[in-house]
Amino acid sequence: MKRGALLAILAVSILLIPVVRSQGEQYNIYLPTVNASPQPTYVGDSLTAGYVPLLGGGQVFKWYEVTNSYTFFDQVPDGGTLVIELGIHEAKGKNFLFTIDEGAFALAYTKLVDRAAETHNVVLVDIPWLRWDDTCYARAMRFNEIIRNTARERGLCYASIWGIMESCGRDCISDDGFHPNELGYSFIAESIARCLNK
Repeated sequence: MKRGALLAILAVSILLIPVVRSQGEQYNIYLPTVNASPQPTYVGDSLTAGYVPLLGGGQVFKWYEVTNSYTFFDQVPDGGTLVIELGIHEAKGKNFLFTIDEGAFALAYTKLVDRAAETHNVVLVDIPWLRWDDTCYARAMRFNEIIRNTARERGLCYASIWGIMESCGRDCISDDGFHPNELGYSFIAESIARCLNK
């Protein structure tokens, strides 16, 4: 009995990673364990590539690889989980579907989600807060509302990473000012893992 309790305490201690903020406060981050089989497939950008290893890996398609053809669905196992995440480029209007207004974005985004949901379990992830200027902030908020409504209307799991990153602030952003740092990626992975483990 004692040995089992000691092993449990050791396991929790190993999984609990203290991360020290610049102000001296401490976060306790639990590394997520994902039980999805086969491994999930992700559609996103460079931000996506940063958190996927923390979730145990999986195939990542970048938005520029997807384009409007959706041929990447042929490479994703039917019945598997597909995580769809947008990043900073979308809010800035730099990617193929996202240079358009919110109405056109909503149509294109729901078309992608509906096609994905035909053959896959779908998880939708919103755009994270990453020190936005006023124009991008407003656009990201409007896009996130579309993503959140799309998930709710279709009964899909929605992982919100906006609030996590906004609450953590600059402590979760890397020196390049555009990507999360280790702490930010840990928070993001933890949020997405909740959906993957449902």
